[in-house]
Amino acid sequence: MSQETTSYNYLRDDPSNPVTYGRLQSVTNPDGSWKRYDYVASSGSNVVLIYEYSSWKDIPMSAYTTALLKMTTVEPQKSTVVTYVGGVSGQVISQSQTTLNSDNTWTTLRGKLKTLRD
Repeated sequence: MSQETTSYNYLRDDPSNPVTYGRLQSVTNPDGSWKRYDYVASSGSNVVLIYEYSSWKDIPMSAYTTALLKMTTVEPQKSTVVTYVGGVSGQVISQSQTTLNSDNTWTTLRGKLKTLRD
C-alpha cells in the first residue's frame, strides 16, 4: 500500500522580512493538485498582497503564473481584505471585499468588478 503524503514548503530566505519569512510557499497534494503562494508588501505601508496560484487542468507548478489566480489584498489599517479570483489570462471570475465594522462584525460584498491584468 502506498502512503499518500501532502507536502508543505515554507519561505526561509530572509528572516528580517516579516511579510515573507516563514510563510507557506507551496502545497502539493497526493492527487497531484497544488497551490503556490507569493507575498508582496507595498513600500511605506502595511498593505500585503497575497497571490495564491492553484492547479488548473494540466498546468504544472513550474508554470504557476499561468494557473488559476486568487489575489488577496490585506489592509490592516483599514481592516479590509479584498480578494479577486481570476482564471488563465487574468479574467476575473469573482471579487469580494470584507470589511470590519465599528461593532466588530464583518461585512462581505461579492461581485465581478474588473480584470486583473488591465
